[in-house]
Amino acid sequence: MKTHTIKRYPTRKMYDSLEGRYVTLEDISKFVQRFEQVQVADSKTGEDITIQVLLQVVGDQNSRGGSPLLTEQTLLHLIRLNQSPLALYSAQMIERTLAAFAAQMQAGAGQEEIMRAFNPFAFWGMGPGDGKKG
Repeated sequence: MKTHTIKRYPTRKMYDSLEGRYVTLEDISKFVQRFEQVQVADSKTGEDITIQVLLQVVGDQNSRGGSPLLTEQTLLHLIRLNQSPLALYSAQMIERTLAAFAAQMQAGAGQEEIMRAFNPFAFWGMGPGDGKKG
């Protein structure tokens, strides 16, 4: 599997050593969508800043219009969960749920097929987008 090792410079430019070129947040988004690995380091300190850059990618995608993945309410819940004693459990639950969706997507399943194969909403007795118990 390809790993894009990216250095981010103080100018905020990012250089991908795998492709031998400067990349943007949009490029990083495309790597992730192709299920390629991404690792980002600060050019001066060598510190792993992958999470911070991936958060920027999500924020960039979220602000482009359309239906945002991370609504204001979702972000508020995530902030509260992060301060909860159940933070680790919550992170694992979210990660496993998203990994199941990603596996279905990588296998080439369509949206309808994914929802039939894996329906986390059934656990709470509601359909996708309901926002309330059924």
